Amino acid sequence: FTPPVKKGEDPFRTDNLPENLGYHLKMKDGVVYVYPNEAAVSKDEPKPLPYPNLDTFLDDMNFLLALIAQGPV
Repeated sequence: FTPPVKKGEDPFRTDNLPENLGYHLKMKDGVVYVYPNEAAVSKDEPKPLPYPNLDTFLDDMNFLLALIAQGPV
């Protein structure tokens, strides 16, 4: 939930954003992999996260779309 903007508040302020952590992203077969730095990208060593394969992602997305089409989720 994001509350509505208060009077006088700048909705586009950026001083409250976290610092740049230097992560790099690379897409392989439709799945985005997260790398800690540029060197890890060149070595193809992504962070150890639970990456789905494309088939799993598509199955999950189709399930969500079917739920949404049936009414409020």
